[in-house]
Amino acid sequence: MTQKITIRLPKNLSDDLSLLGKELGMSKSDMIKTSILKYLVTNDMEDFKDFSIDKKETFRSTMNVSDSLYKILEKQAKEYETTINFLIIFSAKKTFDYYSEILKNINIH
Repeated sequence: MTQKITIRLPKNLSDDLSLLGKELGMSKSDMIKTSILKYLVTNDMEDFKDFSIDKKETFRSTMNVSDSLYKILEKQAKEYETTINFLIIFSAKKTFDYYSEILKNINIH
């Protein structure tokens, strides 16, 4: 089964993910789902407490996530005393930075 969730991403991050996704042949939704697995499941959260976002302009979007991914989000939100939306923004930003650096290093981005 799947859960339909609504997320609010900072506009610049939403745009960046869309552009990077096109370069990689992935949808923004796929990139976000991958980021959840890469950063939230592996507990690669060492810089989470220092993470902040600009909430001025956001882009609202809906996406479907599996029940398993939703449970991961719920568990981590409770553990880190934050919202699911903030966890998604954190992991999506880390994913954007990670793939952008790879593309830059191989002179594609």
